[in-house]
Amino acid sequence: AWPDMLSSRLNRSAAYTSRIQPGDLEKALADMNYIIENKPTWALAYSNRASILINTGHDENMPLAQADLEKALELDPDLPGAYLHRAYMHYKQNKPMAELVPDLEKTLSLQPDDTSALNLFCWSYAVDQQPEKALPYCEQVVEIAPEPIFIDSRGLTYALLENYEAAIADFEISVAWMEEQPNEVWQQPLTRRQ
Repeated sequence: AWPDMLSSRLNRSAAYTSRIQPGDLEKALADMNYIIENKPTWALAYSNRASILINTGHDENMPLAQADLEKALELDPDLPGAYLHRAYMHYKQNKPMAELVPDLEKTLSLQPDDTSALNLFCWSYAVDQQPEKALPYCEQVVEIAPEPIFIDSRGLTYALLENYEAAIADFEISVAWMEEQPNEVWQQPLTRRQ
């Protein structure tokens, strides 16, 4: 109805990104490109476009995402999402925890209850075979938002700590949730958790 309304394009882009249907990331990226073309000083748009580029899973998009994150932080050095997206990019690139920690800490200094940052701390430390460092973040994120995706991360941490009873209880919750998801993105994690 109003194609030039940038805030609506921003929200639609977020909806496409969350829905995860075939072609959604391309649609989300098109909206972000439009926003940046029309408002090149909007830091949030660069940060969100970087997130979309990272989530495409294509290595050639990582330098583009890095450039967008640098631009976002140049425009707004206190944008928590830009630090979070950069930490996630480092995670996707299999960089050591030492490269994720400063950006995650900065995110949490700006937004202490940021569930995405807390969960990335939880998951990354667990995957890095440091479950004792992961657990406090896992417990904190589940306390703030007891969502199945966060419970799943805590389940992995419990498993690595050999607390199998707690891990199974958490995985039962995440498996039930994954079984209800309409798209196939969750099939591989579901099989692993089962």
